[in-house]
Amino acid sequence: MAAMCSVCQERLVLAKGFCSRCYQRNRNGSLRCRKCGAPKEARKGNHYCVACRMLCTAPGCTQPRRTEGTWSHGYAMCAPHYREQHRATGWGDPAYRRANKVRQYGLTAERYAEILRSQNEACAVCRRADPGPMGWTIDHDHACCPSRGRACGSCIRGILCGQCNTALGMVRDDEDRLLAMVEYLRRFRGADR
Repeated sequence: MAAMCSVCQERLVLAKGFCSRCYQRNRNGSLRCRKCGAPKEARKGNHYCVACRMLCTAPGCTQPRRTEGTWSHGYAMCAPHYREQHRATGWGDPAYRRANKVRQYGLTAERYAEILRSQNEACAVCRRADPGPMGWTIDHDHACCPSRGRACGSCIRGILCGQCNTALGMVRDDEDRLLAMVEYLRRFRGADR
């Protein structure tokens, strides 16, 4: 099958990805944005000028796109439209987030509940029943499954509160470092300040 023009997609390519008409228009700078009519650069799939590509893709919206993150994350909408779409997916629901987390760590909801029950509905390290603002986190052996946020399910060590999980992550599960920290705290426990 013959290649089609990268701009109009109607005529056969003559040179540099363009048909003869689009090639001439590109040389003259007469290719126009589909939204505002301003001159635009000619590239395959690029129908808008730089300014319009920075606008929300929701129909009729002229607000700028979300600025957090990078282009690779696909933030093609303004903040209000993004939040609206995000809510529709269920991410605002804690039960949905927990179910997704359980799935990421290779557990079933029943297995997750069983682990938490075996820990008396408390953190496996500090034994507190309150998980804190971060909620319960699933701890697994990073030597078994080193990829961030994924686990095979067989290397789950327990369910921790957010603070204990963060502390373990900061010391990278290094027992010697944890013991040194305990010794440090004991050394200065009764010291005058």
